Amino acid sequence: MAGSFDYYFYLQPTSPLRSPEDLKGAMDVAIDKGAETVIGVTPCEHHPFWSGELEPNGSMKDFLRPEIAGLNRQDLPQFYRLNGAVFLAKGRESFDGFSFLAAGTYAYVMPNDRSVDIDSEVDFVLAEVMMRASQVS
Repeated sequence: MAGSFDYYFYLQPTSPLRSPEDLKGAMDVAIDKGAETVIGVTPCEHHPFWSGELEPNGSMKDFLRPEIAGLNRQDLPQFYRLNGAVFLAKGRESFDGFSFLAAGTYAYVMPNDRSVDIDSEVDFVLAEVMMRASQVS
């Protein structure tokens, strides 16, 4: 029954690099904040302000936001992305209509090296290399 536990973890198999410490850390956030949900995030590898939409003809006119002209990337605010590694939800009788991104959601910040989400063959190879490297050290 859905309401028989205080919290539930939803752990996607495509995020194999999360650690037991990450699960404990997410639970600590949930308890400390009284969170309804906790989601794993990681710092963006590339700042989203340095990306934009291309015109249909490939032109890069107005590609970047005017307010970042002349700024170094180090001067931009830190952005985070969902990493798919940890989803934690408070127990409830029903998960009908449930959303992880609702009021009462908090972030659990994870390092990039445990935030690989396997969505492509390149991601799979990267995860495999990182797993082998962690076994060596």
